[in-house]
Amino acid sequence: GVSINYYELFVSGSPVVISTKTISADDYLAMAKKTTGGAQTTIRLADQSLALRTSSKGYFIRGMAKSELTDYQGAIADLSQAIEIDPKCHIDYCYRILGRIKYASGDNVGAISDLTKSISYHPQLAALYDERGHAKHDLKDYHGAIADYSKAIELDSKDEGAYLNRGIAKDKLGDEQGAIADYSKVIELDEAWKCDYDCAYGYAYYLRGEARELAGDLDDACNDWNKAIQHAPKREIPYRQIVTDRYMGDVLRNDLLVRSARSAAFNIIEKCKNYKSWSGREMFACEYIYLNDVCPEEIMKHLE
Repeated sequence: GVSINYYELFVSGSPVVISTKTISADDYLAMAKKTTGGAQTTIRLADQSLALRTSSKGYFIRGMAKSELTDYQGAIADLSQAIEIDPKCHIDYCYRILGRIKYASGDNVGAISDLTKSISYHPQLAALYDERGHAKHDLKDYHGAIADYSKAIELDSKDEGAYLNRGIAKDKLGDEQGAIADYSKVIELDEAWKCDYDCAYGYAYYLRGEARELAGDLDDACNDWNKAIQHAPKREIPYRQIVTDRYMGDVLRNDLLVRSARSAAFNIIEKCKNYKSWSGREMFACEYIYLNDVCPEEIMKHLE
């Protein structure tokens, strides 16, 4: 067995000199797999194992730990070495992780290549098409992204993320009706999660509102933004969208809408007063609303 003292020294980060007759490369790997000391400890243990014997598993374990620390180049080097030493060792998972790492580091072309290799081992895994779709989207290959998201949906008809991302890609291509259909499907699938703007449900309402605005359907767009607000009262974006896109211009002639706009403007001020992200257009919208409702004192008070 391995002395607990050695293990405690590794966890603390202290240098350890151990006879190779006492602990083998496999012993270090076993400790690396089971350690609860974090990624740095895993890396140190894997280093000791690899110093004694080169192994695919050693590079794989170390590469995964480096990815946790966002050492993407180090992780790519180790995982690639693991595949080179033993192509059969976690190869499908290695390619998937490599794809994720390359995507996170901005190498979308490399991500697509590795995820395509992973798909060749698991062609029925919907998540792989989702991930490759993200990389294609970032390359502005929206048709390719839509094809991948559609394949993910074919494999998993309840994959709300695929519907959401396909809707976004359709939006990019100017297909507002197609986007609206996908966002509506997200809302249908996610009815049970009416809790947070970050969840697919609330975000789908916000995005569907944008698509409806582009399609010229302002009333339904505003209904969607109001739904987004209901499920995300701490978020400022839907309030800003309402203020800038619904209540400006000719619509302000309707006194009832002006009063509603004033209420929305109060909300945006309260939600955003600690932010520095306001644009001149948004500030003008708030001022315009208040001025039309004859509240100059409140403008000065809240928009300092």
